[in-house]
Amino acid sequence: MLVKNVCAALIATGLASAAAAEEHIVILTGFSYFPAVTYAQSGDTVVFVNESGEEQTVVGKDVGWIIGPLDDAAEGTLVVDEETELKFFAAYVACSLEACDEDDAGGGEIAGEDYGTYDDAPIRAEITFDAAPLSG
Repeated sequence: MLVKNVCAALIATGLASAAAAEEHIVILTGFSYFPAVTYAQSGDTVVFVNESGEEQTVVGKDVGWIIGPLDDAAEGTLVVDEETELKFFAAYVACSLEACDEDDAGGGEIAGEDYGTYDDAPIRAEITFDAAPLSG
């Protein structure tokens, strides 16, 4: 009986942990990410939704992950864990700051792996494992 109760408790704990994972939405507007800070936990999913009217690529700070290119109204998904780069930026904007032109970037798109840099990109955001601040 004890083994049966222990197994039931372990299964319930596993189901509770799996159910605790959340999905977070980040909207790409072309001028910003909304929200600019996503409060998540390891195992959560972040869905990037492109509502900018043009193709977008989202890149982890040190190019550890890339979502896109995403066409307008397209979505891309990232599952976060302790190894995920939590800061990210809009690559197409960083590329335009680097003077990517039609010859270098094929019609203004990002050429190869030239995503610009986090520090140069004006559109930046982050995921944090911190607790969300309380609203009052």
